[in-house]
Amino acid sequence: LPTPVDLQVRFDDGTTRQIRLGPSRDFQKVVLELPETKIRADVRLRTDTDTGAAGRLWIDAVQWQSDRAIPQWTLVRDAVLLLGLTFAAFALAGASLMVSLMGSLGLSIVFLIIGALDPFACLHLIRRGAYVASIGFAVVGVARILLPKLKSSFLILVFVTLLLKSFLVFHPSFYFTDYPIHETLLELVYHRGVVDFWLRLPDYQVTHNLGVAPAGGARQPYPYPVLFYLTAHMGNRLHHNPEVWLKATAALVSTLVLFPIGTIARRLLPDSRDDLVAGVVYLFTPALTRSLLFMEYSALTGHLFDLLVVAYLAHIAFNFDSWKKTSATALLIAASAVAYTSGFIHQG
Repeated sequence: LPTPVDLQVRFDDGTTRQIRLGPSRDFQKVVLELPETKIRADVRLRTDTDTGAAGRLWIDAVQWQSDRAIPQWTLVRDAVLLLGLTFAAFALAGASLMVSLMGSLGLSIVFLIIGALDPFACLHLIRRGAYVASIGFAVVGVARILLPKLKSSFLILVFVTLLLKSFLVFHPSFYFTDYPIHETLLELVYHRGVVDFWLRLPDYQVTHNLGVAPAGGARQPYPYPVLFYLTAHMGNRLHHNPEVWLKATAALVSTLVLFPIGTIARRLLPDSRDDLVAGVVYLFTPALTRSLLFMEYSALTGHLFDLLVVAYLAHIAFNFDSWKKTSATALLIAASAVAYTSGFIHQG
């Protein structure tokens, strides 16, 4: 640490600890004691410097000390749930028993490798991965009902993409300076309600320096899309964990883009595997993951709706021969404008 850092420790029961760390070139040992009423707790760390900027924390090793052994049943449960849901999602997508088993086995090998290289990251990803796998299983199930003609390989790609995207943002080393702002907005929706958040959004923008620009000698808020936060709020309302729902919703929105991409590929290209190829190209194109890693959550949502417009136009081959097609196109464009202020045309 080249400069002094304030380490804020927040436990899942709301209690906090504040630790001052002096400058040092070597790793420093920090001892944390759990609240008296708890034998296990989720811990969140935040660092701040004297300049007000976020500090960077590198965890070299974690050691536990206890008077008695405490079996990590929750970790075992999450690991079983993650692998079981992976197997179930593959089977629901239409994969054979062997392919489903290979999917779960492959994920197990991945976590064994991660655990050998970084045990702390492995534990963290398993716990968060159980949440994401349940969401992915639901997405595959809904897609199987609403889009029965989709190939099993494409649905498997959707599930795997969701896991990969979520592992990027849930990795302990991932951090972006805008994260506290996004979490604050989601907490405002949770504690003050959707109506208050919607009506007082300009005030919240000025307070938290979100979507404001100098105009007329003062900083004025400009229209800011909030559909992403309202979507994440639905999950956060059921189970209050803003970090999980912010990142899981971002990974989900980034993954759902595969459906309009697949539609465009199937419409424009003759080969039956082109939708799968298009999805893989999307997955391995770094520039298309930029909005996720830079926490441009409203842009992610807007891009999804943009592509839905383009995919529908490709589906009808720009043939507006009925009022239903015209109305559907207008509604999709309106939804795109609400989701993100740039409009769908930049995706065209």
